[in-house]
Amino acid sequence: MALGYRADVVKRYFLDYYRLRSDLTVTGDGSVEVHDGERDNWRIHLVDTGITGRDRLAVMAAGAVVAEGTVAEITGDATVTIVETPDLAEALDALDRAGLPGVALVGRSLRVPGAGGDAVEQALAGLDVRTRTAPATLEERFFELVA
Repeated sequence: MALGYRADVVKRYFLDYYRLRSDLTVTGDGSVEVHDGERDNWRIHLVDTGITGRDRLAVMAAGAVVAEGTVAEITGDATVTIVETPDLAEALDALDRAGLPGVALVGRSLRVPGAGGDAVEQALAGLDVRTRTAPATLEERFFELVA
């Protein structure tokens, strides 16, 4: 995995991964005993490529590269539909019934990636909602690529 900006955070995540998923006993002298820790069968190489505005990514799903490029190149023109409503539960139920997965709750609004505004508006017909389109995040674009 090529690391650029905030490489320290990614490295810390993988360094702490095993311990954070396990029960621990920590003593006052700093020793740590890991209990019931399940070990995953994977290996990852973390390569610090430095910090540039042109860091390139490879987005992988199920062992295959599904997109390559900078964040801007990967997200491109991808959009999400933002849904604002006083009844979030009702809107979530309607989107679920319509088979629109990947809905994220952000603050007091819903973000629906990859479905297109028409599909979202059709699923929410008759409900008290407002919709608008916004640029997709990298995570939302990833969901589109692997869905």
